[in-house]
Amino acid sequence: MKTRCSTSLKLFKESNDVTRRRILAIPFFVTPFGSLLNSKASELNIDLPPDAIRSYLQYRLPLQISADYYMFDLKEFVTDFDSWGEINSMFSSNNARAGVSVSRIERDFINPMRILTLSMPPDIEDELRDAAFSFEKSMSQLYKSTKGIRRDLPVDLSPSLITDVKKSWENGRLSFNTFLDTINKATGLNELKLVAVTKSEYPRSERKYLELKKTMKLCQNRGGQTLSNTWGKLMVSGYMQDSCGIPDLEGYLYQ
Repeated sequence: MKTRCSTSLKLFKESNDVTRRRILAIPFFVTPFGSLLNSKASELNIDLPPDAIRSYLQYRLPLQISADYYMFDLKEFVTDFDSWGEINSMFSSNNARAGVSVSRIERDFINPMRILTLSMPPDIEDELRDAAFSFEKSMSQLYKSTKGIRRDLPVDLSPSLITDVKKSWENGRLSFNTFLDTINKATGLNELKLVAVTKSEYPRSERKYLELKKTMKLCQNRGGQTLSNTWGKLMVSGYMQDSCGIPDLEGYLYQ
């Protein structure tokens, strides 16, 4: 098992090295969106490279919304095995007809974590990579434990399986929190709130999350999958707010 994990970590790092070369090859500063982030980055007093600050500005809100999802939605799915089909859908690629193959876990968690990791200085990058790898392992185990189990497909579930699913959620929570906490320390802003064990301990509003989720769903339905896949950029640019009537997202972040 130790050898297998080491091999997986090596492949994960090699994948990141390839992704790093692709990211660095993109002339980020020539786009209007890049100019906007450059402007915002210059306003912050953060001791990080410019690319790291821009990546943080782009993905801080999507990551916080992902943390809200992990607390308010995924927690409920895990504790109710009739909802395990919802967990399966997190790992399913969509819109294959349009040539797009991305799952929710990749879009909302893995890809933002990977891009942020690649933009950071080496010492911080190592910590973030370890946390991201641990999170991926936990989510992989969560998927394996719940795969194929749906409300319309009655099966007898062993108590040990239910325990394993809850354990995977908890392990993922700890790894994701390690990632967020490392980002908070790197920026010195402490903006990202960590996922708690229970809703009562989580310092964010479930009501505001549900309202935002409903509005964003309507917005994505209008714009299709293209809008859905670029929602992180649209949040920062303000386009999503203007076109879909979404309330102030900075206010949502700092609730």
